[in-house]
This record gives sequence, C-alpha cells and structure tokens, in this order.
Amino acid sequence: MGTFKSYHGQQILSALVALVALSLAGCDGGSSGSQTSSSGSSSASPTPTPTSSSTSLEQRLAELEAQGKLPVLDRSASVTGPDANGNGVRDDVESYINSRPITDVQKRAELQLAKAFQNTLIVDVHNDAALAAASDGTMRAIHCLFDTFGQDSPTSPQGAFYDVQEATLNTRQRLSAHMKYNDAQNGATSTLPKGNTCD
Repeated sequence: MGTFKSYHGQQILSALVALVALSLAGCDGGSSGSQTSSSGSSSASPTPTPTSSSTSLEQRLAELEAQGKLPVLDRSASVTGPDANGNGVRDDVESYINSRPITDVQKRAELQLAKAFQNTLIVDVHNDAALAAASDGTMRAIHCLFDTFGQDSPTSPQGAFYDVQEATLNTRQRLSAHMKYNDAQNGATSTLPKGNTCD
C-alpha cells in the first residue's frame, strides 16, 4: 500500500486544493455572470456552480476510496466528526490508523497524535491554560511518535506525522479550526518533553 504521505497524501492535498479552488470559482469575482456579444446583446454565461463542481470532486474522491487508493475518511462539515467510542479520535481516522501495516505500538502512537490533533480543533483559543494543555499534549504525542517510529522502522516519523495530520485535518472546516489554534499559539513557546511520553 505504501505510505499515505508519499502518494495518497499528495492526492488528498491536491483534492483539498482543488476543492478550495472550485469553491472560489463559484464566486464569479464580482462579474454579473453575463457576457455581451459583439452585437451588444447580453447572454447568460455558462458559469459552473460550486455545487456541481464540488459534486464532481466528491464523486472522484469516492471513486478513489472505492478503489482503495485513498482511505475512506469523513468529509462532513463537522469539525469533530463521529467518535462513537468517545476516545477523542474520529472514528474514520481510528479505522485508517488501525488498517495501516505498522506495529500495534506504532498504531497507539499514531492514535495519541490523532487525539492531540483532534483536541486542537476544539480547544478554546481564548483560554491560555487550555491552549497550553493542548500544546503539551501535542508535544507529548510527537515525542512518542518519533520514539516509536525509530530508524529501524520502514515508515519515517515524519511520514507517520503527516499521515495522521492529513487524515485528521481533511476538510476546510478542520483545517480552519487547526489554523485558529496555531494563530492563538503565535508567540508561545513549547519544549519537547523527555522520557517516555506515550500514553
């Protein structure tokens, strides 16, 4: 299957960029949506609607998922998404991680990171203590991931990090929530913890 980052991650990133571009294309840039012909008559331009463009992209993503080229991920407008077992990790991300050809210890490290990322989406960005706790949780998860995916692992720690990040921040709403967290952290400092930080 290869690493999600190397091929699949690029496909998802390309799909998200295309989705944003298509959404912006639906805003006709301030034009009236009609064209004037050389004879001076006005005719409606065949401007694609964001709905039809988005549907086409969604269909393509569904095809890639059905072919097993992309993991099946929740793309709802919900920032949190479904978490039936209440473990702080979105169900689809948990299924994706559990399906990966990595060790159980590595899966637990990726789940810890997914939970930390998920927490950054819902943290109160106006509460300094909550931001610090979210940052600490993220740093602990990153340290655990790098310890778990050592030099002997076929998957690099960086690759594992990006795999989880891309799966978790897979919609515009989720990416926006994470960016708000990052903006709120602007100027804050964090230190990488020492010792065993795996949950």
